[in-house]
Amino acid sequence: MRLYRVMFLLTCFLVSGEELAQGAPSCSGPLKTDIQINYCAGKADAKANQKLNQVYQSLIQKMKSSGNGSMIPELRESEISWLHFRQKFCYMEGSQFQGGSIQPMIENNCDEALTKQQAANLADLEKSLSE
Repeated sequence: MRLYRVMFLLTCFLVSGEELAQGAPSCSGPLKTDIQINYCAGKADAKANQKLNQVYQSLIQKMKSSGNGSMIPELRESEISWLHFRQKFCYMEGSQFQGGSIQPMIENNCDEALTKQQAANLADLEKSLSE
């Protein structure tokens, strides 16, 4: 597991007493602390990943129902390759801030942006199977 992911998880658990009393940091309104910023970046990344997984599953079902089931192994292989690319690319992007409190946010924002783009790509592919 990459160090920044561990740092992110620890950051989520090591909230200040005030934030702990209020529950999870709020992601609406201005973000004032590194804890809030990193927590909200991770939350947005997780939401994008959830959407990608939904689009991916929908695409697999569309491939099966449209007689394109033979494409599924290629889709799976390409998604695994894409996940490796995303991991390495976003780690590289964040590594310029190695050890800094901003590194998890940079990497999570990168993950989120690439994941949203990939979800759009898969949704476009699904639409093309309907035509």
